[in-house]
Amino acid sequence: MNTLPLPKDVPYHSIIGDRGRGDAPNSSDGVVAYWCSHADGAKSEKIVPSSHGANQNPEGIAEVERILKQHIGSKG
Repeated sequence: MNTLPLPKDVPYHSIIGDRGRGDAPNSSDGVVAYWCSHADGAKSEKIVPSSHGANQNPEGIAEVERILKQHIGSKG
């Protein structure tokens, strides 16, 4: 999927789990290595202390909320 071209006018963000090693770019969420999760051109990148379920981590959830609020504010 990371080889598919993204439209230039569509912003994207990255939320990456790190199982606690804290050594990005050598970290991993236990399934996907950081270097595979990192997306050049992302508007933001947040590394959260989590396994592969970063979307269920409180910091990951807070980051999704921050991104959504940011984009809602930019549509006005």
